[in-house]
Amino acid sequence: MEEGAHTQKQHIFSPLPLFPFPFPPHHHPPPTTTTLFFPTEPVLAFDPEVLGEALIANTKLAGYGKPTPVQKYSIPIGVKGMDLMACAQTGSGKTAGFLFPVIAMMMKRGAAPWPEGASPKKCWPNCLILAPTRELVTQVRGLTLKHFHCSQHSPC
Repeated sequence: MEEGAHTQKQHIFSPLPLFPFPFPPHHHPPPTTTTLFFPTEPVLAFDPEVLGEALIANTKLAGYGKPTPVQKYSIPIGVKGMDLMACAQTGSGKTAGFLFPVIAMMMKRGAAPWPEGASPKKCWPNCLILAPTRELVTQVRGLTLKHFHCSQHSPC
């Protein structure tokens, strides 16, 4: 591996700064879920059949052990393409819970075809993520860099 690539990988997967106070382990009561048509069962582990091998490998590199309570429910709901709203404390894994299904689907399906007549020298978006603050945008970009590592997708 080239030195520049090694340095980039170290930068992408460096630990995030810790909050000034530690959160207790995820032993809270299970979240309440409401769906209109499809009840979902929570996932108890990051499953390669659901998320794909590449995303699981990057999840391990990023230091994720098992899904948080929010992720246990958001992953199956998101993979089914259902709407999702989650409310939980800071540090509970909401951002990753929303991103994992999107990233998994993009990695499984590959890049969308170029629009007709488009130049192959240009990039085309496959997904657009909107966030209300610059801080959250920075967090989302950092997570997408980690979880799209060594894939054909490039977050920007």
